[in-house]
Amino acid sequence: MKGTMEHIRNRNADKSLLWFLRLTGVVLFALGVLKLIGLGQEIKFFTFPDPLLSFANNWQTSLGSALLEIGLALFLWFGWSEKWKLLTLTGTTLVFLAYRFGLYWIDYAGGCTCSGGCGGIGFGVGGRK
Repeated sequence: MKGTMEHIRNRNADKSLLWFLRLTGVVLFALGVLKLIGLGQEIKFFTFPDPLLSFANNWQTSLGSALLEIGLALFLWFGWSEKWKLLTLTGTTLVFLAYRFGLYWIDYAGGCTCSGGCGGIGFGVGGRK
């Protein structure tokens, strides 16, 4: 009986992980598509240089973020292994967190470029002024 209960718990955990990865993929895909739509808008924020990546402007950073999100969503849907899906999702999350931490570190008071056109609205990151 003990082995049966453990098997049921493992099967439920596998289903939960599968649904988590699918739902995360849906959210990432939607955010990426919305960013791509927003990139077509003429927003002055996109012309400013990126505060951390001096070789890019906000439009290029938002494009990279959108493509990364869409690519990750596709991998979460169609990838080959749950282990690799989780590792890739964790790695991408760490990259976004490092970027946000970098904005905080330099005390940047403007919007975050990872939020696409909404970054120009003024979702402050640092800005202890």
